[in-house]
Amino acid sequence: MSKKAIAVFSNTNTTFNQATVLGEILQVPVYRIKAAVPYTEADLNWHDDQSRANREQNDSSTPQPALADTAFSTDFDVLYLGYPIWWSKAPRIIDQFLSTYDFTGKVVIPFATSGSSAIDQSVRELQQHHPNVTIETGKRVNNLSRQALTEWVQ
Repeated sequence: MSKKAIAVFSNTNTTFNQATVLGEILQVPVYRIKAAVPYTEADLNWHDDQSRANREQNDSSTPQPALADTAFSTDFDVLYLGYPIWWSKAPRIIDQFLSTYDFTGKVVIPFATSGSSAIDQSVRELQQHHPNVTIETGKRVNNLSRQALTEWVQ
């Protein structure tokens, strides 16, 4: 049996709430991915082209956000990686996370929440950005019931 872990980036707790349920189902702790400089409500205002989130997603010259100094162990075989989908992509902090730790020999299974986007494009981009990491197809988990989440991870 493989050892599993969950890591999630979530500011509004939508994705974190689903990660918590997955943690209960899998009986593993949930590691929270945090930015060194926390996002404010203004930073996340997708209506403002100059908001921090918009600049990070749309301007490749904007540096990736630094991770908060938190302990994270890669002592697992399978990582469920949760994030909100921003403009059809994973937030750039997810790229930073995947670049910071050694995922050699690990399997990463993304799960995401979004108001309208499917997960496919975000997963393809993560696979392109991190060719040395085994990143599986993943699932959009908006409002999935405990039963549906259980069926997905079995």
